[in-house]
Amino acid sequence: MQIFDTRNPYSIFFVLGTIIVLIFSFWGIGHQSVNSQTHEKIASQLEIWQQNEPERYSYVAQEGCMYVVGSKVLVANGVALFEKLGEHEHKLVIDDLFKAANKGLFEAASMEIKYHPKFGFPEVIEVDWSKDTIDDECFYEISKFKVLE
Repeated sequence: MQIFDTRNPYSIFFVLGTIIVLIFSFWGIGHQSVNSQTHEKIASQLEIWQQNEPERYSYVAQEGCMYVVGSKVLVANGVALFEKLGEHEHKLVIDDLFKAANKGLFEAASMEIKYHPKFGFPEVIEVDWSKDTIDDECFYEISKFKVLE
């Protein structure tokens, strides 16, 4: 039996099947390389944050999926103090945003991250957990970041 005999239906199925497997293989490799580039970006931004994290700073943290929760945060020498902005207690520190970004890489359908230009932490993370589900989009936001003297 010749593999590339166009008169034999089995050889046609074999060739077409091989082409389909190769296409999906290259697609999977390309998809993984995009995720690794994003993972590398998150890791490099985390390193920038760890190198430049001030001793004392404050910010407003908000997180929302179905409803929005937030708090004012004051960090001094690695200790965070929280003041809730609504009914619900909310304790979101900047390191949690890096964890959320890494989780989104592997579990979300799509994710967008905007980083602080000087300190490197994620200022805004927008996540769509499933492209086929309505109202599953979430966000994390750090605003009013201020270094305290």
